[in-house]
Amino acid sequence: MASVTSSVTVSPANDFDEQESIYLARSRILHRIRLGIAGTIFVTAIAGFACATSTMRHYNDTQWYDLVGLPLWPLNLDTRGTSGLVAGGVLISFQSLIYIITALLPSPRPRTHKLNIMASAVAVSGLITATTCVAFAIHLPASPHPTGFTTSETIHSWSCKWQSIGSVNATSLNGGPLSAPSGFSTICKESRASFILLSVLIGLEVIMGISAVAGHLFELSVVKKRKMYNMEAEQFAMASKHP
Repeated sequence: MASVTSSVTVSPANDFDEQESIYLARSRILHRIRLGIAGTIFVTAIAGFACATSTMRHYNDTQWYDLVGLPLWPLNLDTRGTSGLVAGGVLISFQSLIYIITALLPSPRPRTHKLNIMASAVAVSGLITATTCVAFAIHLPASPHPTGFTTSETIHSWSCKWQSIGSVNATSLNGGPLSAPSGFSTICKESRASFILLSVLIGLEVIMGISAVAGHLFELSVVKKRKMYNMEAEQFAMASKHP
């Protein structure tokens, strides 16, 4: 009977320890993966924010040209889309930075559960932010149209229209060649890059969400196994008291 009892007590414990080791190993791998995703999101958001900020800075530096009779921007220009990309890049980069700092801070206790929740929050909020900014930049709801205009231009659409002039044989009113204003080619590229980068963030936030779900599933699995082990241990303890 002693050998039977020993096998009953040791086997579940060994199995439980093995499951705990697997869970810890998977958690460490998932932790590194999420740090890599968060770092990629941070760099992408910073790049998108920088590109959008550069285009806004160029616009702010040149919008006063119309005061001296050299207007570069149309009356129906709507800059809200670019401003939205700037705000979205800042917010998403801040969120990912907070997660990275929290995940890298040393802690005497495991923080798997808290990091799973935080990763979920960062993924959901980042996905909503990126999707909203991209959708807003595309549709520009309630965009104002000055008298005589039926549509609005954006910094991206207007600068890229001027850039495309170089590919056609266009002439100015005085018969000379028509060329794009200085810097408009760069503005077109930067504005396009900021939009693309914010669109990429949508996919990255989805990946972050998947990794967060995986962390919750790992956690639920080990919690279930812990409960089963505790029940087995209690049953064995009761059986030992009443042979």
